[in-house]
Amino acid sequence: MMNDPAFAQKFMQMSETEQHAYIAKLLADKGIKPVDGQPDPNRPVIPGSDVDWMTLYTEYMQTANDMSRWNAQTELQMKYDNLHQDVNAWAEAEIKKLPMISYGEYGHDHDPEKVKEIRRTALGKHRDLADAMMKEAADLFAQFRSDSRQRMSALNDALKSVQYGASYDFGIHYPSVLGAQMMLVQEPYGLLTNEISVINSIAQWEHEWRNFE
Repeated sequence: MMNDPAFAQKFMQMSETEQHAYIAKLLADKGIKPVDGQPDPNRPVIPGSDVDWMTLYTEYMQTANDMSRWNAQTELQMKYDNLHQDVNAWAEAEIKKLPMISYGEYGHDHDPEKVKEIRRTALGKHRDLADAMMKEAADLFAQFRSDSRQRMSALNDALKSVQYGASYDFGIHYPSVLGAQMMLVQEPYGLLTNEISVINSIAQWEHEWRNFE
């Protein structure tokens, strides 16, 4: 029964008196009379035994798995993707305005030097957009990191108080706490990987501008 996470959470939410009454009823149903007495109030509390691990786990996992926090980044990327497309459309329109040059039997085409100049100007526009996006993304990443630290703090502080499990047996909560602890490690790594991916994408415009020939 205590292997059922839903029941375990419900049981942990009971008061101590309610827990004792519930256990006494279970024992009575089996024909066993519980021993009379009360807990020793002078007995020191085992570190970790006074922590509501199920609630900490549930609250952290719910917020950590909420993908809506990525909406702002998705909107930012879509905004600049559209602006880059506008630059590409501008460049193509400017090239079409150029007069055609005849190459005799080889056909005709736009002046390559003027086409090159338009391409260079377009790359400059892309570079300026990338710089603007980097400034907005930096603020967004800082907010992501701040939210992450706040989201992890309660569970991480509780784990730290028991030396991350070295001095406490989590019992039935072990699988859940272990999963959450793994998420505590994976979340910052995920944020870092995401930042690197976005920065590399932005930096590509700088690379292309510098190496344009």
